[in-house]
Formats: sequence, structure tokens, C-alpha cells
Amino acid sequence: MRWDIVTFSLGYGIDSHSIDSDIQHFQNINFPDCQEEILVVNDASEDVGSGGSALNALIRTAERLCYRNKFTVLTEAVLQDVNVLIVLVSDPRAILNSDGFSSGGNGYIFNTYLSNSIKNAAKIAERARQKGVWIIGSDASWDLVPEVMFDLPEDSISGFSFAGEKSVFSEHGWCRTDKNGKLVGMEFDGEVSGTSEFLEKSVILGFIYLPPQIATSFLSLYSEYPVAATTYLGIDSNVIPLKLSIFFDFMLATCTSEPEFVSNQLGVRGKVSENIKDRTKARKQIYKKLRSYKGRVGGLKSGNISKNLLRKVLEVLDITNFKYKEFPESPQSYTSLIDEMHESLESRTDSDVERCLRSILSLQGVDSIVGIFSFLREQILKFDEKNQLQIIFTASLALSLASNGKGGLRNGPAKNAVFENLSLNEIFDEILKNWLSDPSKMIRAARHLETAGQKVIHRMVDDLCSSRTIKLEKSNNPKLLSALVTAPVRIDFFGGWLDTPPIFFGFSENAAVVNMAVQLDGKNPIRCHITKSTSPVIELCQDGSTILIESDKDLLHMHDKLSETGALVSACIVSLGFHSLAEFFEILQCTGLRIETRSELPHGSGLGTSSILACTILKAICALGKVSEEQFSLEDQIVHTVLRVEQIMTTGGGWQDQCGAMYGGLKKCFYQEGNGIRHQTIHLNPAIKNLLEERLLLVYTGKTRLAKNLLQEVIRNFFTCIDTKRKLRDMAETVDDFSERIEKGYVSVELLRKYHETKKFMTRFEPAIVTELLETLQRKSMIDVGWAAGAGGGGFLYLWLCDQYSPEYVKNFLKSQPQFSSMTCHRITIPLVPPVTLELN
Repeated sequence: MRWDIVTFSLGYGIDSHSIDSDIQHFQNINFPDCQEEILVVNDASEDVGSGGSALNALIRTAERLCYRNKFTVLTEAVLQDVNVLIVLVSDPRAILNSDGFSSGGNGYIFNTYLSNSIKNAAKIAERARQKGVWIIGSDASWDLVPEVMFDLPEDSISGFSFAGEKSVFSEHGWCRTDKNGKLVGMEFDGEVSGTSEFLEKSVILGFIYLPPQIATSFLSLYSEYPVAATTYLGIDSNVIPLKLSIFFDFMLATCTSEPEFVSNQLGVRGKVSENIKDRTKARKQIYKKLRSYKGRVGGLKSGNISKNLLRKVLEVLDITNFKYKEFPESPQSYTSLIDEMHESLESRTDSDVERCLRSILSLQGVDSIVGIFSFLREQILKFDEKNQLQIIFTASLALSLASNGKGGLRNGPAKNAVFENLSLNEIFDEILKNWLSDPSKMIRAARHLETAGQKVIHRMVDDLCSSRTIKLEKSNNPKLLSALVTAPVRIDFFGGWLDTPPIFFGFSENAAVVNMAVQLDGKNPIRCHITKSTSPVIELCQDGSTILIESDKDLLHMHDKLSETGALVSACIVSLGFHSLAEFFEILQCTGLRIETRSELPHGSGLGTSSILACTILKAICALGKVSEEQFSLEDQIVHTVLRVEQIMTTGGGWQDQCGAMYGGLKKCFYQEGNGIRHQTIHLNPAIKNLLEERLLLVYTGKTRLAKNLLQEVIRNFFTCIDTKRKLRDMAETVDDFSERIEKGYVSVELLRKYHETKKFMTRFEPAIVTELLETLQRKSMIDVGWAAGAGGGGFLYLWLCDQYSPEYVKNFLKSQPQFSSMTCHRITIPLVPPVTLELN
């Protein structure tokens, strides 16, 4: 929930400076995106009541908003388009006393009555999706039960209450409502106000919502005396203070006649002013401002509401664990919290690393980065390479957070000579000594740490692939002049991201992907044609341009530079163990080569183009040489070699793309510790094959993305964000379920939706036009589900059509819509024979 401003209204005797550190930590963790710092104000004088406290806080809040908008006088209109939360704090124990801590916002906060109140207000405001002023007390703690939406009338003050037994809550105020949820009266301390006719009574919760128009009317009372006597404006005008209740002096005005409202005694014993003269005059002023509005607290329990009334009557909340002023006895212990955060950082895979780091930095300040980094340096010595990755990415994130956005972005160059030949321990020492002095240096150091992490991942992949990497030998048929290889693309049905190193190493038992090799519009869209030539160079024709790789220097310069035209070919050659063109040509028994690569798909399509193109390059090279298949099949060796190519090029890609193309049909591809990357065919009978070909339509959105950038962020989050780990773990545990269903001919729409939502979460991004397309097609019932191809974030979309709509119908519909007319539709064919073709000459 995003608030425009949050105001803590403290009781008159509470020293606001004594809780500065508590408020600041709460601000850092709970409201990092709040446009304004949390505003802390004190009641204008002693005993002004909840109404006086709320009005005074609203005046101060409006003044702050006016300042933000460069207004020089208080302008009530500033409340028209904002979301304001006002928290009334009458007892400092609501802030200072806790029963432990929990994750909240982007870090860890103490479990206090204050944090509980804000959590509940945020939940309800988020589900109402209406702007205005929300006012909640902090004397009570409770938990909201149902996950429901709220539709709060714009002409009503919405008060929130809950069902309770009179004997249990006899000391609380009560709302009396008619069958439509309209407030018709209140009770307190034996006194009753309003009509005697009612459907139900509920306990006042100390929480109300004022729509913008009513909030403006409420604020306008700042100039009406004696109402204004509850505020600092009244005190500064030397007016006798007044005590008002937000319920019995304000909300009650919406449900009774003026004579009854002005004269009633409700709340006199403790809640409203005993000054009859000023109270009477104030109530006349309040009634004049609020009489045209309604009061509403709902009239039914949520469990008894039919669907057509669900959004109309829900202000009577279903809550549990209600406590009133039963504050925890223990004060907050920052020492215990910091110790717990450090303990959680000790390479525990279930730690919420980002929240731990943010909490430490919030409590101890940016200078604590030295202590954090020293602590992590000590941890490095305790673990093997696999667990060192956790420390590396934790340290990188710590540097990024400590720089607080002032040092640039974590993505950037990371080949500073200072770091080139240092061991991991020495890198930490260098950073501790020379790179923690300013934000710019910290971000640069974070990049170099992640480069060190990439080297560790590279070594882990090399260890996995070493025995399965292609060993190229001289051909028995040196007269072969050319090899032409074509390949399909792959469709990922479920499990994407689980194939990415080092993620799959962390899910060694169930890192699996369900995908399928398909031809697009009846043909293989990816090809590589290698021809022996008489010039001692590699002539590379790619993407309509031609370049020459003329020397070993060219080869080694290009092989790890993703932006270079010859990078993929160079990386493939280097992955085979060649660092010399002469040595490479000798094995292939040629003077030189002409290599022509072509993909009929755009970069960033999401269909695995780059990895599959690497498969065609390697297969064509192998066809001109010789590879032993005595221990592992050529397909198996290509799959593992392409995984190495991905690391050599620093893209960090996984194995699902090459598995998807090299092995035909539908299959589950998986990592098995000790046995590398394996696959298991999912049998497709003719009926299922036809169903997939008829109802699966591919749409190219025109929104491309580079998988490397997405991969980098996901790998970071895999080590530092507990929510990312949970999403991946949940997906890993569901792959077999999806696989079993589709083998039986059942395409699980529910799981595909879940898969798409997981992709969106992982990338934190989906182009607006893609979201609009999916929502439009689902609204018109043309598709059951759509999900992004590959890593997500752009490229192709897979659409699973409703059975009553043909691919041609959907294609024509898209053409008829201006915003979608440039998108192209593509049909799939599932080959019955091995999909990768080879022609020799």
C-alpha cells in the first residue's frame, strides 16, 4: 500500500524526540516509497480526545501537503487526490513495547500495537482502492481474517467494527445499524443515542475512512471555534482547550437529528468534553458540516453475505486476536534484533538476506557497511565455492544498499585491473581497504564482486560439463566440404528459471523444465551452414553482415563480448578447447571456413534462439570433424557444451533451450546430480498432438528483451530474496504435477497461469501492451490462458485458445485492433521425426 503521507499523532505527554530512532526505523522499513517522511505531531494540549487529536493531525498533515505543493496558505483542496494515514498514539507503549519482530515492508520491524494497526489499515485501504483519509487508533491489536474487497461509499463516513459479545466488550462503544448497514445510533457506558430500531450491534474498532469530500469538510472545521480549540491553532489563539470524540462528537452527527445530537450525553463520562456550553456550540458546528453525509458500519457479518452484496456491506470486519491496551511488557531490543540479523546472514539458504541487510543499515546507519563487510569476509573462509556464492551476492547487495542509489546501477563494467588477479579473499580485503569510502566506489566494487561470483558459477558449470563436453577429432572423410544444420525452437510449458546456473545446483532433486520442440509456421527457423574455404580465416555471415575472424587475437577478443557480431561463433570454438585458428582448421582439415548463421526470429524472442543457434553451429562443426559417442550421445554432448558456451559469453544462460531443440517432442528435462542434464520423453498420442497444434498460438509482441539482464537480477534475488526462493521452490515442487497432467492430455490452465505469474514476479516486469493484450483476450473469452515465452518480459507470447475460437479468428481480431495490429501470429508443428536436420556435401 502506498501512502502519500503518514502522520503519527502522539498524545500530549509523549516526547516525540524520545522515539525518533523508532520512528525512523519504522519509516525506513515500512514506508520506503512514501513520498514524504513520516510526520510526527503531538496533541495540541492534554485530553483533547480522539476527535481533537485526529483534527489536529489532519491540519498538520494538510499543511505539509500544502508545503509540498508550494502553497503558502492552508488549502483544503490538497486532500482531493491523496491517500493519508493518521495513526493516533495515546500510549507510548504502543510504539516502544514489542513481543518480538517479524518481516514487514522491506526489512524487519518490531511487533507492536503501532505496527499491527498500520498493517491492518494498509490491508483494508489496499482492498478498497479508494483515496481519502484513514484514521486508526493504536490502543487495540487485531488480525483481519477474510481476503475480501471493500467498496466504501463516497458520501459516507465508513467506520469499522466487529461482532462481539456484550458481556466481553461491555466497556467499549457500540454501533447500531439498520439492515442496509446504515449507522442509526451508538451506545457507550450505558448511554444510548439514536433510534431504538436496529438490526445488529457491533463493537467500535477505532478505525474510520473519510472520502476526500468528507475529509475536506472535516478539515474545514479548523477555523470554527470552539471546535478548533482541540487543535494547535486554538491553543495558539489562546482558546480554552476542548475534548472531542471522533465517534461520539463527529460520526454520530451522521445518524441523528440535530437536537438529539447536540443534547445527548453519550461519552460524557470519559470520551467527550464536560464543558456543556462549548460542547453544545461545537456540536452545532459539526452537525452543520457533516449532516448531509451518512454514517456506515455495515449490517451483516461477512460470512452471511451473498455474492451480489459482497461489495456493499463489509465494514463489520471478521477479526481475531482482539486485544485492548494489553501491551507487551518487554521494550524493543535493538541489540537482539541486530544479533539475529547477523546470525541469519551466516550463509543460511533460508535467510531473508535483503531484509536483514536493510534492517542493519536502518538501525546502525550507512557506516555499518564496514562492519557488515568485515563480518561477511570472515564467513568466506568457512565455506566451499557453492556456499561462497551466497556470501558474494550478499556482500554485493550490501554495497548496493549502502550506496542508497547514489553510486549508479549494479549492472556495468567490471574489469578493473586492480581486481583481475586477486583471489576471492583478496577481493574482500581490497574492498574493505579502498572501496567503502563513497557510494560510487561501493557500486563499482559490487560489480566486481558479482564478476567474481560469475567465475565461481563458471567453474561449477565446467565441473559439471567437463566429461560431457565435445572432444573434436579429425574426420575419417576429409573430403566433406559443407554441413547445413537446421533446428526448431522450443516452447517452455513449465519450470523456466530452474535450469539456470547456479539455481539448478540448489534444487538438485527437482530442478526440471517441461518443454517441446516445434517448427514455426511449418519450418525450422534456425540454421547454420558451414563451408570449407581456401582463405585462412573464418568468414562469418550473420544478421545480414559479414565479418572476418582473421587471427587468434580476433577469436579471443570476441568470444566473451556479447555485443560483438562474432561472439557466439567464437565462444563455440573456444568451448571446444581451441584458442588458435590454425589448430582448429587443422582438426577440420581445411584452410579456412565460411560460416553462415541465420535465425528468422528476432533477438529476445523468448524461444531460445541464441542457445539453439549455438547447437546448430556445434553440430555443423562436429559433422565436419568426428566425435566419439561411445560414452555420451552427440545430443547430450552438445547440450552440455552449449551450457559452457553460455558461461563463456557471460550470458549466464541455462540448459532448457538446447534441451528443448535437440530432443524432439514434448519432454521433461532435468538436472540429476552426478549424471548431468537428462531428459524424459512425454508420450504424445495423435489426439494430444493435434490438440496442442490447434489450440496453441504464438504471438510476437514486438517487445524484445535481453535474457542476460533478467538472468543477472534473478540470480541476485535467488541468493538474497526469500520470496524469490519460495517461488522457485514452489515451482520445482509442481513440475512433476504438470508433466503428469499433460501426458494424460490435460493442459492445466491453472498451473500455466501460476507459471506466468511466477515469471512476472521473477522479472518484476511485463510490458503494458502485453498485459493489455492478455486482459483483452481473456475478457473476450478467446483464451483460457497466456504466458510469456522464455525468461519473460517481452518477445513471444503463448496463447492457449478457448476451443470455440480458431487461430485465424484470433489473428483477424488482433489485426482489427490498432494497438495490436503490428503483432504477428504464428502456428506450430510438432515434428514426428528428430527435429534437428543435417545435410552434408
